[in-house]
Amino acid sequence: MEIIDLTCNNYTEDTFVALGNFDGVHLGHTVLIKSVVKHGMATGCKSAVLLFTNHTKNVLTNVEQKILTDMDQKLKILDELGVDVVFQIPFTEDIMKLSPKHFIDNILVKKLNARGVVVGFDYRFGYKASGNDRVLRQICNERGIKAVVIAPIFVNQEVISSTLIRDAIKSGNVEKAGLLLGRPYNIKGIVVRGKQYGRKKGVPTANIKPNTNYIMPLNGVYDSRVIIEGKKYRAATSIGVNPTFNESGIKIEAHILDFNEEIYGRDIELELIEYIRPEIKFETKDELYVQISNDINKIRNGNQ
Repeated sequence: MEIIDLTCNNYTEDTFVALGNFDGVHLGHTVLIKSVVKHGMATGCKSAVLLFTNHTKNVLTNVEQKILTDMDQKLKILDELGVDVVFQIPFTEDIMKLSPKHFIDNILVKKLNARGVVVGFDYRFGYKASGNDRVLRQICNERGIKAVVIAPIFVNQEVISSTLIRDAIKSGNVEKAGLLLGRPYNIKGIVVRGKQYGRKKGVPTANIKPNTNYIMPLNGVYDSRVIIEGKKYRAATSIGVNPTFNESGIKIEAHILDFNEEIYGRDIELELIEYIRPEIKFETKDELYVQISNDINKIRNGNQ
C-alpha cells in the first residue's frame, strides 16, 4: 500500500477514492472501504482513501478531540482491506473554507485525479458542511466522476457510527464497542514505571501511557488482552484514579497473567474485552489486594 503526502504531491494515476473521517474504521467504514476496493478493481483505478492527519473537529472547534484509532492503526486496517493508496493531508482552515465545488475541483480532481468516490450516507463536506451526498452526486456528475453512496449499516437495529462506539466505551460497554468495531477496542502505548504498589503485593502491573488522546472507558476493571511484540496475553486491567491511594489522574494498569518479563519502555497494545466491575475505594490496601486477587481469578476462569 502506497502512502502519499498530498502537501507536496499530486497523484497522476486514476483513482477511486473513499472519503470520511474513518475514526475507528468500524464495520460501517469497512463496508465503504471494501466498496472502493471493488470499484477500483472494476474500473482499473487505484483504490484510495483520503485521510486527514488531524481530526477535522480540532480545527472546527479549536479543541483536541479524543479518538478511537491513531494513524498507525488506521493504516494497518486499510492495508489489510486491500487499499492501494492512502492520501494524507492536514485538515486546515483553508480546506475547511472550501465550498463543495472547490473541494471537489481542488482536492478530488486536481490532487487525487479521482474518477470515482465512495462516501457514507451521512457524509458532509465543504464550508460549514454545506455539501451532502446529493450535492456530491450532482457536482461529480457534472465532472464525469462516479459517486457511490453507502447506505447505513445496522447492528442490533442501531446504525453503526463512531459516536455510538464512543458512547459505548465511555459507559464501559466495551463488548458492544468491539461488536461495532469488528474487533476489540485497542489502546496503544508504552510501559512506564509506576509506584510499584502491586509488585510489592505479588501482583505487578504494566503501567500503560497511551501514545495519543484515546477515548477512555468508564473507570473500572476489565477483562483484557495485552499485545507485546505481536504476542497476546490475558490480563486484568484497572482503569481509573486509584481512589484507595488517594491519587489523581487516569491510570491504566494491566496485570498480565502468567507473565514475569521486564517490559519497561516497551510498546504495548491493550485490547478491552469485558467490563468486570466498577472502581471502588477500599478502607484498607489489604482489602484492595484481596479484591484484585478475586478479579484475577475471575478473569483466569473465564468470568464464570
